Amino acid sequence: MVLNESFDFHQYKQTSKALLFQDLQEQYEKLIRYGVQFYKKEELIAILEESTSGENNKPAHDVPKNSSTPKTVEKVGLLTEKKLIEMNLSDNDSIRLKKGMIVTALAKDYLKRHNINIEE
Repeated sequence: MVLNESFDFHQYKQTSKALLFQDLQEQYEKLIRYGVQFYKKEELIAILEESTSGENNKPAHDVPKNSSTPKTVEKVGLLTEKKLIEMNLSDNDSIRLKKGMIVTALAKDYLKRHNINIEE
């Protein structure tokens, strides 16, 4: 999930060279083909609130306590399922992502399957 604002290349259509703008548009389309989803800020907040509200309705005894600090993804870029597996995260862990991090669809599925929370 990515904010539209973080990859808003349309504002450069009038001021950039045609080839540069075309390259940006191709990169945008390639990200979409890889499963990256772009959202407006309000939509992303609503999705995140919806996904966390379901977790808050679980009984307290079903939610294991996790006192460890969240693991942080150091490099800004693309977060894939392979990178998550390499991090050796366990169920109900937390992960902290850097601003601008792109999370692939498979990585989102992995996080959801293992109940791994994303912290800002």
